[in-house]
Amino acid sequence: MLPVSDSPQPPEEEAAEEQPKGMLQELEEGFGHLLASFERGVINVADAEAKKRRGENVTVSDTAASSSTAPADEPKARPGMTYEEALRPLRWRNFALGLVALVLLGALYWGVTFLQVWTSADDDETRPADVAVVLGAAQFDGTPSPVLAARLDRALELWGDNTVQFIATTGSNQEGDRFTEGFSGFVYLREAGVPEQAILTIIDGADTYQQISASWVQMQERDLATALLVSDGYHSHRLRSIADEVGVQAYVAPTSIEATGNDLVRETTAVSIGRLLGYRRLSNWATEGNPPG
Repeated sequence: MLPVSDSPQPPEEEAAEEQPKGMLQELEEGFGHLLASFERGVINVADAEAKKRRGENVTVSDTAASSSTAPADEPKARPGMTYEEALRPLRWRNFALGLVALVLLGALYWGVTFLQVWTSADDDETRPADVAVVLGAAQFDGTPSPVLAARLDRALELWGDNTVQFIATTGSNQEGDRFTEGFSGFVYLREAGVPEQAILTIIDGADTYQQISASWVQMQERDLATALLVSDGYHSHRLRSIADEVGVQAYVAPTSIEATGNDLVRETTAVSIGRLLGYRRLSNWATEGNPPG
C-alpha cells in the first residue's frame, strides 16, 4: 500500500496567469465607474433637495455613508457640505460629459463629410447643357495658372463637341493684379479659337458662391437654363450644394487634376461649415469680414 502524503496535492490544472486588460475592457470599466458615480451623485442631490424642501439644514453628512462604497480615487462627501457644494461636482461632470459628446459628434460629422467629398471627386455628370461655367483660379498677369488652364481646356472640349453653346469665365482679381481671372480666361479661350460671342466674361466673384451666383444672373438674362460647372473633382460636392442654394440647374464636369490630402482637408472643412451656416453667409463672412448671423 502506497504511503499517503500529508502535503496538499496540486490542482489538475494550474490557474492561468491573469491576462492584462485590453483597451476596450478598460474603457468599459471606466465608463461603468463613471455611470455609478453619476447615479450616486443624483441620489445625494435628490436627497439634499428633499431636505431643502422640508426646511431642514441641508448637508451631506448623513449621506456620506452612502458614498463609502465609492472607489478610493473618487472624492468623498465632506460632513457639513452644503447643497450647492454637493451639486458642483455633478455639474462639472455633466459639463465634461457634454463637452466630450460634442467633440465626438463634431469629429463624426467631419468624418462623414470627408467621405462625401472624397467619393464625389470621381463624379462626372457631363451632359448637354446651355453653358459651361469655368470656376476661377489663380492667374499670373493675364496668364492662367496650370489649374485654371486645365479648367479652360475642359470647357474647350465641351464646347468643341457641342455639349455646350457658351462658356462662362469667372473670377475677380487679387489686390495688385492687373487682370481678373475671368478676363484671363476670356483671352485664353479667344486665342484657342472660341468666338467672342460664345464667351460670357464674368469678372465679379471672389469665391465660388459669388461666381456661381453671378453666372446665374447672366444666364437668366440670356435665357440659359442649364450649366455644367467646371472645376477640380474634389470640389464637386460643394459645387452641387451651392448650385442648389443659388437655384441654378447645374451638373459637374470636373478636370482630371488629382486632389492632395491637404486639398481634401480644406475642402471638407469648407463643406462642413458651409452646410451648417449656409454658403451665402460663409461667402459674406470670408469676403467682407461679416460674421454669419
